[in-house]
Amino acid sequence: MEEPQVLERFVALVKRELHAEEVAVLDAPAPEGPRAVCAPLAEGRWVVARFAEAPADLTARLRRLEMLAATFSDALQPSERSRAARPSVAISLHEELRAAAARAQAEDAVVIDAQSPVVWGCASSPTSPRAYRRPQLREVGTSSEAANDSPAPSDADRDDPAPTSSDQEHSPPAPEVSGQLPHAQDGSGPLPRAQESSEVIREYDPPSPHRPSRPVAAAPDRTARAIAHVRGLEAAEGLARGRHLRHVERDDEYYLAVSFSGIYVLIFVFDGPFDELRAERAAHESLARVEGLVAALPPLDPEPQPMGGVVALRRPRRR
Repeated sequence: MEEPQVLERFVALVKRELHAEEVAVLDAPAPEGPRAVCAPLAEGRWVVARFAEAPADLTARLRRLEMLAATFSDALQPSERSRAARPSVAISLHEELRAAAARAQAEDAVVIDAQSPVVWGCASSPTSPRAYRRPQLREVGTSSEAANDSPAPSDADRDDPAPTSSDQEHSPPAPEVSGQLPHAQDGSGPLPRAQESSEVIREYDPPSPHRPSRPVAAAPDRTARAIAHVRGLEAAEGLARGRHLRHVERDDEYYLAVSFSGIYVLIFVFDGPFDELRAERAAHESLARVEGLVAALPPLDPEPQPMGGVVALRRPRRR
């Protein structure tokens, strides 16, 4: 239970047990008098109870307050073990999306922000994800494509002197090139390829004659297309004005999108025709938990883009 809820329960209990008119939790001890009692809490805080009139059993009420404060000290100050055992919100959201996708028999489940490029969670992420603003790992194709995409050397690189014969003698031998993946230093096994270790859903960018498509995993690619399609819906533009979005796609793509909390959208992505009733039931069962976890995530604003998101601010009209 979160600390604000524990404090509310504790304050209500003290007010009821001591018949106090006012109960407060302070960072410093309050001056006691004939109409107030004070007791220490965890982390240097204090609880003070004030009465409308000076009670005749003030000492007994003080002892009762001290007993209540000692009882709630553990709840108000969770142990390090309980803090370490509690999973982070991002991990909890990731696990909830995976469970929701399994109930819907979907290939993927993702939560997006319809008003920004932020992806808050994705079930197909290979590890516990975080919120992403943009792709952070470029896909690597063949060696020739990687060589063509590599940046040109800078002027500082051109000015570096060429290696001498003595430098070549002391330099380590070049690794042999083979078709096998490089192994980790601890010998645990081969390292994953770049596109396999990516934790982000890349922005869908259809291939062009100047930039042919590269092979990627099927699930992230379908998820990226579904995200791009949902962002382009007319109904998505009305989310900021309090409207609701529910969209089912069964033509070229297969997904179910349901909005919540104004601007967020939960998307179930499928690899073919799906049971819409099952998907609706899975979304209904998971939406409350997903909404709470997304609301608990720390805020994350997308990075500014050139001339992006610029709006004119006008003064409100007087009525």
